[in-house]
Amino acid sequence: PTGGQAAKVPQLNRKSGLKRMMQIAVAMLGVLLMAPALGADRSQSPPWETVTMEQLRDWRGAISTVLAPVPCGPRPGRANNVLFTAQIDSSCWDAAARRQAFEAYRAHGYTHWIMGPMVQTGYHGQYPDSDWRTDPDGFFDRVEEVWRAGFIPGVFTIPDNGLCADGRTVDVACLEREFGAMYRSPRAQALFRIVAPQWEPADWHPSQWGEVATWLADVFPKAVRVIHLPSNLAAPCHKQDLSRYELASAADCWALAKMSLWHQVFLQESWTFMGEPEHVQEGRTAEQQFTYDLWDAVRRIREGYAGYPVTSAWGADIPLDIIAFEYASYAVTRRPDLAQKAKAWGALALTVKGIRGFGDGGR
Repeated sequence: PTGGQAAKVPQLNRKSGLKRMMQIAVAMLGVLLMAPALGADRSQSPPWETVTMEQLRDWRGAISTVLAPVPCGPRPGRANNVLFTAQIDSSCWDAAARRQAFEAYRAHGYTHWIMGPMVQTGYHGQYPDSDWRTDPDGFFDRVEEVWRAGFIPGVFTIPDNGLCADGRTVDVACLEREFGAMYRSPRAQALFRIVAPQWEPADWHPSQWGEVATWLADVFPKAVRVIHLPSNLAAPCHKQDLSRYELASAADCWALAKMSLWHQVFLQESWTFMGEPEHVQEGRTAEQQFTYDLWDAVRRIREGYAGYPVTSAWGADIPLDIIAFEYASYAVTRRPDLAQKAKAWGALALTVKGIRGFGDGGR
C-alpha cells in the first residue's frame, strides 16, 4: 500500500486463477530444487585442489585394457576395440566419444587416467599425431576434462616424436625452450598433479635421467613425479649398460638418475604377461614370474637390497612408490580376449607387499 491506498489486485476468474497459481507453484518448486545444487556448484572447489596425497599415490588405472567402441584404435567403433587413455586429447575423439570413453572406464571403478604428452605420434598409426604447442590451453582443457569426469590425470610431459628427446638422448635445454613457459603457467601447475617424462625411453644414460629429474623438479615442484622404466627393469638402465657406462651395479644407475627427486616408479612386465620363455624361469608360471619380479623390485627399490638407494622425493629414508604400471596393453591391443587376464594380473600385483597400485587393468 502507498499513500494510504490498498494495492489493487486484478480479479481473476476461478479457472485462470487456478492456472496461474499452478504456474507460480511449479516455478517456485523449480527454484527450490535448483538452489541447493547451484549453491554447491558455486562453493565447491575443483577436484585438483581437493584431491589428497593418498589419492594421488594409489594408482588404479588401465592404459589400454578397457574395451569400448571408441573411434580410432585397432578396431574402431567395435565393441572389442581398446580404449587407449593416452590419446584422450586426439582429434579423432569428439566430446561425445570422450564421454563414452569416460563411462566405459568408470564402469571398471578405475580412478587414474594416464595421458599425453601434448606432442605425440599416434600409437602405431592408429591415431592422428598431436601437437598442442600453438594451443596449450586446448591440451589443458583435456586435462581438466579428465579431472571433471571424476579421474586423476597423470600427464607425460616429454614428446615421443623426437622433439628434444628420441628415446636415446634428451636435450633439457630444448625442453625448457619448447615447454618451460607452458608448464610453468598457473593453469598447468594447478592441473598437472602427477607428471612423468617420456614413455619408456629405452636408452637414456642414467645421468640424463638425472638431468630430467632435476628439470621436472624445478618445473613441477609440487607434483608427484614418476619415472617410467622400460620393460622388465627395476633400474633406469639395462644390464649390458653397466660396462658401457662403467658402472659397478644397477644401484649406481639409480644414484645417477637422482632417485631423491622422484616420487614413484612405473614398472613394466609386458613380456612376462605374454609368457615369453626368456622372461619366465623354468619351473614358474607366468603369474609366478610376474609376482616374483615385482617382489624383487620391492626389495631393491624400497628395501635397499643389493645396495640400491632408497631415499626418494618423499623425504629422507622414504622409498619410491612402486606401481605395476604396464603389463598387458600391448597384448590386449592385439588380443582383446586377454582383457580379463589383465584385470586378474592387476589384482595379483596388489597381493605383493610394497606395490602401491596398478596402471594396466585390475580389480
